Amino acid sequence: MRAPARQVDQLRRSIRDLAAIALEHADEPQPARKDRIKEAISTHLLADARAHGCRLDEPRMRELLAVDLELNAQGLEIWLQRCEKRGR
Repeated sequence: MRAPARQVDQLRRSIRDLAAIALEHADEPQPARKDRIKEAISTHLLADARAHGCRLDEPRMRELLAVDLELNAQGLEIWLQRCEKRGR
């Protein structure tokens, strides 16, 4: 039973971390903001993978994470835009 609880905790931490990354870039101008968010997510996920023992080289890890990085950056950009419309 502990493994699912640990995974839930890790997922929640990941969501908080990605939201924090987006908020760090919230005041930056668009459209380049998404690219800066994407790079920050990449740095974060690569460090996380290394912390979990991943030994792939960085270009290979970026290749494997490419779709996830793009989708997360797009989603966070949309979230920030919605926050801006609501006046945060």
